[in-house]
Amino acid sequence: MDELKSLGALPRVKAPPGFEARVLAGLAERTALMSRRRRVLRLSLAGASAFVLVGFVVTRLFILPGAGPERSASLFDAAGAAGRMIIPINETVDYFGEVRAASRNGETIYILEQVSDVISADNTY
Repeated sequence: MDELKSLGALPRVKAPPGFEARVLAGLAERTALMSRRRRVLRLSLAGASAFVLVGFVVTRLFILPGAGPERSASLFDAAGAAGRMIIPINETVDYFGEVRAASRNGETIYILEQVSDVISADNTY
């Protein structure tokens, strides 16, 4: 308790004139600076993500296009050299509907698949 008594006996010092106004102005300036930095960071992150998205779309559409009929037909150029044009047929199959239909009727489903990589001239579809 003696410390508190000796602390109370010390003379009070007044702040210089305008000290409080300078502190509050500095605090407001620091807050505005942080707000500006947050805005710049938010815009830069949005710009970076937009750049990545555009890069992905450009890469996917122009640099690495998917395998279409042109690319699939080029696999059969050796077989088509004899003067015949071979066009691959891709057909989607609804396996869920097929299995459901088979379970009600009890019929057998045969799924024909090509099992070798060699294309035979004997296959006619």
